Amino acid sequence: MIEQKQSTYQPIILIIIALAFIQFISWIKPSLLPLEHVANYAPVHTSLEFISIIISVMIFSIIFAKTDRKCSLNLIILACTSLSVALFDFVHTMSFPGMPDFFTPNGPEKTIDFWLAGRAFSAIGLLIIAFSPWQTTYIDKLRWILLLATLILCALFIYVVLFFPELTPKTYIDGQGLTSVKIVSEYCLIALYLTAALRFFYQIHSRQHTYNIMSLFTATTMLAMSELFFTFYSDVTDIYNLLGHIYKLIAYVFIYHAVFISSIKAPYQQMYESKNLLQSVIESIPLRIFWKDRESRFLGCNTLFAHDAGESEPIHIINKNDSQLAWKKDAELYRADDQQVMNTMTPKLAYEEPQTKDSGERIWLRTSKVPLFNTANDVIGILGMYEDITQQKQAEQTRIKLDRQLQLLSQCNSTLIHANDEQSILNDICRLTVEIGGYKMAWVGLKENDKAKTVNPIVKYGDFGDYFEHLHITWDDSELGQGPTGTAIRTQQPIINQDYLSNPRMKPWRNQALRLGYQSSIALPLASSNIVIGALSIYSDEPHAFVEEEVRLLEELANDLAYGIITLRTRLERQEMEKTNAFLVHHDTLTHLPNRLLLRDRFEQAIALAQRQNTLVAILLLDLDNFKHINDSLGHTLGDKLLIHSVERMQLCIRQTDTISRQGGDEFIILLTNLDDVATAETITQEILEIFREPIQMDEYVLNVSFSIGISMFPNDSKNFDGLVKRADTALYKAKDAGKRTYRFFSEQMNVDAVENMKLQSSLHRALTNEEFQLHYQPQFNTISGELIGAEALLRWQHPELGLVSPAKFIPLAERSGLIVEIGEWVINEACKQAQIWNHRRTSPLIMAVNLSAIQFKRGNIIDTVKLALAQSGLNSTLLELELTESILMNDLDIAIKTLNSLREMGIHISIDDFGTGYSSLSYLKKLAVNKLKIDQSFVADMVDNSDDAAIVRTIIQMGHTLQLSVIAEGVETLEQLNLLKNYGCDEIQGYFYSRPIPADEFSRYYNINWE
Repeated sequence: MIEQKQSTYQPIILIIIALAFIQFISWIKPSLLPLEHVANYAPVHTSLEFISIIISVMIFSIIFAKTDRKCSLNLIILACTSLSVALFDFVHTMSFPGMPDFFTPNGPEKTIDFWLAGRAFSAIGLLIIAFSPWQTTYIDKLRWILLLATLILCALFIYVVLFFPELTPKTYIDGQGLTSVKIVSEYCLIALYLTAALRFFYQIHSRQHTYNIMSLFTATTMLAMSELFFTFYSDVTDIYNLLGHIYKLIAYVFIYHAVFISSIKAPYQQMYESKNLLQSVIESIPLRIFWKDRESRFLGCNTLFAHDAGESEPIHIINKNDSQLAWKKDAELYRADDQQVMNTMTPKLAYEEPQTKDSGERIWLRTSKVPLFNTANDVIGILGMYEDITQQKQAEQTRIKLDRQLQLLSQCNSTLIHANDEQSILNDICRLTVEIGGYKMAWVGLKENDKAKTVNPIVKYGDFGDYFEHLHITWDDSELGQGPTGTAIRTQQPIINQDYLSNPRMKPWRNQALRLGYQSSIALPLASSNIVIGALSIYSDEPHAFVEEEVRLLEELANDLAYGIITLRTRLERQEMEKTNAFLVHHDTLTHLPNRLLLRDRFEQAIALAQRQNTLVAILLLDLDNFKHINDSLGHTLGDKLLIHSVERMQLCIRQTDTISRQGGDEFIILLTNLDDVATAETITQEILEIFREPIQMDEYVLNVSFSIGISMFPNDSKNFDGLVKRADTALYKAKDAGKRTYRFFSEQMNVDAVENMKLQSSLHRALTNEEFQLHYQPQFNTISGELIGAEALLRWQHPELGLVSPAKFIPLAERSGLIVEIGEWVINEACKQAQIWNHRRTSPLIMAVNLSAIQFKRGNIIDTVKLALAQSGLNSTLLELELTESILMNDLDIAIKTLNSLREMGIHISIDDFGTGYSSLSYLKKLAVNKLKIDQSFVADMVDNSDDAAIVRTIIQMGHTLQLSVIAEGVETLEQLNLLKNYGCDEIQGYFYSRPIPADEFSRYYNINWE
């Protein structure tokens, strides 16, 4: 509904006044009007009535056609009133005298009855409308109920007047004219119309209306005047009757005007104003707004969008597409977005996207697109809007940068607080600068005070490629010193390069920097208290990346770094000085070995440990043979070098827990701690003597150097330091008397054993060369079938004087002296050769098992040794089995696993020897690449009579089978043991029950290998 404007009131009021004046003149000066009958009144009357009927029907049609489920009830009342008026005016017209009879004979009373009925419906309807609020409500069903009720009432009244006229009061008498009923009725109608008119007039002045109330006021006023005319006439064909119909017609026109304005013209006016309002709203919104059709052609936009698109007015955008506008480079991307929104019918809201302008400037937009639907719910296009968020994006990026820099500053300060190493500090700072700061690369260059004033890049992190391979930077005034780094060091000010492409000072480094993606950089001097040590240089992959606040934080970072490094250097210099002073108190100045004071302290700790663990401690007193002659003849400088080199060799022979001390001149003391037996001390001593058999190259001299060594043992020889040193000194003189290059124990019996071991070890060195070693072979059988499946190679030493030496005696000597590695290689080679000979003669394969010692597994290159033995013998790798003890594998599990995996990849079988005496756990067995477990003979020996040993054997077999390993038992000597192992499911056996270890030729004869 609309509110009538004040400017439209005046002509309507003038019309009312003019019509009222005409009626007033006709009342007081009837002589001025022709009161005689109107000629041919029936056609005139019919015409006027039909015009009224048409208008009434139009009013009804407009309201019912334009209303929907929700509108004002007053409109429906007006529509029903107009319909009833049209109906009654129609029957009134058809019943008028002079017209053909309408169902019953026509006459004045019949036509008056229909007339009054039409006016009564009209008056009552307008009165209800005048006093009812114009509230919108749901009237979908109600309007049809009111329409039906109106039709029923009209039809009922028409029926009564037509067929039961006697039921209606007399309104007209021939010869007399109008009755009092008719006149009273007319005055009542006038009263109703005037009441409604006054109510409408009140609403006009109180501005309580939302409808075209002025037209309704005029219509009711005209109807009241029309009825007044009908109280004047004495004949239905006189001029008063005609004026009454004319005034009624004018009233209907105003009602139609009210309905037309509100239902037809007003909506269009509202739509036009809404369009203008919408355009104003669109123009006032600080966003770019546009809408397109299905082909992504623009249907409209606001002025902001038009300006962005490169046009002055929105009209110039219509029917164009993105490829014809300023952002044509991104046209395909935008079209794809449009199609996605339209095809999926899903809005795409508040997404951020970059856009490149014609000028090359890159901006950021926040865009939303929604599909447009028609009334059939079909997609006909899209509506989009965006805002330029470049400044927000830049502010956000700046905030993110500053947050990163604050975090970077915090992390770097934490690093500076806890760091004790300059290199680590610089590494961490550069790493944090790139990872937390978000930069592409960072490096630290320290200034050199050389003639060229170079800058030395000592730490770098990030994406630097080959940037530093040809980089040459100085901090002098040359061209190479005019870059950011050199200038920052020289001026002690931060130097910012915001764009490599346009900065002329970056010419020497521009091409390489751009190739690596560097767009801007900053160099920050590392200076504190006017001391400049270098510069921190940071690189970004964005131009103009360093904003003012960010630079301030980076300056703070560089200052903290410089202060931290200088403070650290000062602290470390002081600590180094203190450490040097403390070191000199307890160490020899030439060799840096502990002096007697520190040695005594370590001795006290060693004997305390020895007393708790019931172990031994040894003092070795060493004197360099003929050192005085070397010192006097070649000079003290070379003598000092010889002492230092001698210390280096001795350190190769001792353990980490042992201590070498220089007592002065050419005399040394070695403290051996936590010894299980005297043999360990003897072994170390022999290693020292052995290592000095090799000459020492000193400058242009080749020197043969040897030591004489005296040994004393705690607690046997003495329980205090001085006593042990004195007794070791006594033993040293005995070694000197024995011809030097030897050692002696303070105890006589120890000396006897030592001499015997030395002789045996000396013979051991020659045994391999003299071919004194032999291999004996013990057969291995399948437990179930009894078939010969393999043999274990066992080392024997046939000494030319002592005869067959027990392996228990010479193997430890070989391990302590390191000869076991060389001997072990010989064993593997010989065993592989013999295995190849046997397998060449057999139809079924025979596996050769070889033991590896701990020293050979750790020190020898076992992989290369096995490869060489297999290559030289031609033996298939799957026919070689290496046996290792659990203790060998557990010393360094990671290295053992790596070695075993390499052997397994070659096809070698791996067996764990003496299983059950070590760790024997599933956890490590699952990690090791082994094939077989060998049950130690100590369990097999008593398993028949000892239930515990039997349970252990059974458990080992079950464990092996669980891990899909085969199990072999050694030391099987009786039938009872064999039967029990069969019952337990043991896979293989070896032992004296079948055969002792025998030489190869005897093995061949006994097992008929020559004939197989």
